[in-house]
Amino acid sequence: MGHGPLAATIACALLFGCRPAERPPADTQAARGPTPTSPHFKPPFSGQPLSSLHLASGLRIEDFERGSGNEATHGSITRFHYRGYLPDGTLFEDTREDGSRRAHKTTIGSGRGLPAWHAGLLGMISGGKRRLHAPPSLAWGENRYRRVQPNTPVIFDVELLGVSPARPKPQPAQAYAGRPLHREDRAGVEVYEYHEGSGARAQKNDIVHFHYIIKLEDNTVLETSHASAAKKIQMGSAQQVAGLRVGLRGVKVGTLRKLVMPAAMASGERKRRKIHPDAQVTYLVEVTSLERAGVDQQRN
Repeated sequence: MGHGPLAATIACALLFGCRPAERPPADTQAARGPTPTSPHFKPPFSGQPLSSLHLASGLRIEDFERGSGNEATHGSITRFHYRGYLPDGTLFEDTREDGSRRAHKTTIGSGRGLPAWHAGLLGMISGGKRRLHAPPSLAWGENRYRRVQPNTPVIFDVELLGVSPARPKPQPAQAYAGRPLHREDRAGVEVYEYHEGSGARAQKNDIVHFHYIIKLEDNTVLETSHASAAKKIQMGSAQQVAGLRVGLRGVKVGTLRKLVMPAAMASGERKRRKIHPDAQVTYLVEVTSLERAGVDQQRN
């Protein structure tokens, strides 16, 4: 009796429980598709970089186009589009395609947003195109973001659209000390002006942007905008803080005013619960920009 391949297979199955190796159906393999192994970059990022720089933080910076505009320095306000890739080539975000397609904004050195932005955009020229290879510590770290798993390095292709110069720091409280230029009582609000700005005066429906410090009579600071974005108010709007509507009337860009008002004119119900209704509240206000009723915009 001969011993062919079939007999060997039967003997293996009887003695050792062997069975032929199982393979998934061909259509199942096709359905999975190819697994990305590296990002498929779009031009000009598909070519060789003009330069490459490795930082001690683990960030690798590659320039593909230099740009010809303003340079991003500490405090600069940057606008840029980017594509984000995982190490295996998966595209997890494209600001030109996602949602409203708005450009991303970052103020260099503000501490807001990814550390990779602050380190990777520094020194970049407006109009330039740069790739950032960011370790997890400069990206989302131990957090998850979309398809980015915790502790995952990422790659960004960045196109810098514009760079605005750093805005001056808000004036400290000491700028409102001493003798004011003039004083005025307005419907329950004491208005002290310490510096008159320049340009047009704010009128009804104009939007005034300003930084502020809110203090009680004992100099306790309730709130300040100095570590964040300026606040804005539309003049004449009944939805705004009453004391500000009165006290900011006629301001110019760069104006410094101290507004002393009763608590009832200083805040809504949320703040009234924090302070006595008869207490006086002081706003130290610095006007940073003015939008003339949707026609044009003036900044200092």
